[in-house]
Amino acid sequence: MAKRRRTEIARIADPAARLVTYSKRRKGLFNKASELSRLCGARVAVVVFSPAGKPCSFGDPSADEIISDYLRGGGGGGGGEVMPPMGLTQWAEWVQTGDALAPPRRTSSP
Repeated sequence: MAKRRRTEIARIADPAARLVTYSKRRKGLFNKASELSRLCGARVAVVVFSPAGKPCSFGDPSADEIISDYLRGGGGGGGGEVMPPMGLTQWAEWVQTGDALAPPRRTSSP
């Protein structure tokens, strides 16, 4: 038997080929997330941004519900700090600040 050669992962230069690959891989990723949810009863949320910056999401039961639960600290682990839900844009800004592992700071209201 011949040995399998590793394919080097590199950015696809042709924009049309890159878009086709993105679409196929996104579909495959969402299928795997759906299988995980069906087989294990897990609540699954996947958010992917296209090369053009358009967000695509999959969630079972819904990506918004699962992400909101996670951000509120109710992701099943318990004991998390309760945080107000935030929109996807706010969440993306929070992640870009570099504090993705720390809970967002709550502002005190007067």
